[in-house]
Amino acid sequence: MKEQTYQQENMHMHTNTITTDSLLLLFQVMGSTYPVGGFSHSFGLETYICRGEVKTVAELREYLIWTLKQNYRHFEGEAFCLAYEAGQKGDWEAWMRLDRENTAMRLSKENRQASLKMGQAFLRTAKAIFGEGEMAECHRQARADKTLGNYCVAAGYWAGIFGIPLREALQAFLFNGINNLVQVGIKIIPLGQSESQNMLYSVYSQILEVTEQLLDEETHEVTNFIPAQDIASMQHERLYSRLYMS
Repeated sequence: MKEQTYQQENMHMHTNTITTDSLLLLFQVMGSTYPVGGFSHSFGLETYICRGEVKTVAELREYLIWTLKQNYRHFEGEAFCLAYEAGQKGDWEAWMRLDRENTAMRLSKENRQASLKMGQAFLRTAKAIFGEGEMAECHRQARADKTLGNYCVAAGYWAGIFGIPLREALQAFLFNGINNLVQVGIKIIPLGQSESQNMLYSVYSQILEVTEQLLDEETHEVTNFIPAQDIASMQHERLYSRLYMS
């Protein structure tokens, strides 16, 4: 009964400032320990490392900034914002349409499967935490329709449903994605923990910049034209050895 009351009180709290409860919820759901399987995916970065194109902290930092300004700025971030709006309104049709479009726009099989695996895991855990409700219904829909459940759409929809302020939700989403890539670099370049964490800290300004650019848009439009990343993702399937699934 207490859990149900907490959920009811915290759903649809659309405020401009983040509350303590919302901040803790954001730490949990967008944190690296939330079980979506992000540690299993490199989204093409492993290909760049194996080709010797990313082998130092400076090169990884350049790759992260490029990923932020291309993939997250125009594709993942835009989809997150649109999903957030759908979550605020409880608009099922908008969520499903956006999710199917997101699947169709992912040209490489590995990228598409990675996004869906992470998103479906996100929804499955959300159902376990929050019980019956909109997230549980999202999970049922994603299980029935294999084109549904992209991570950026699922996370954005969740943030909208629970009334997390968009600025903080976006920052957490972007940070989590970039942090996953840093962990890839630590493991397979390999890089030292201290220098890698210092480098991650150094890209905060770029995360904030992309966040503000997305917030400044009156209308969000999802585009995905990053052929270099698509090719790297396709080539990943045929690497001599692989530590990651994508």
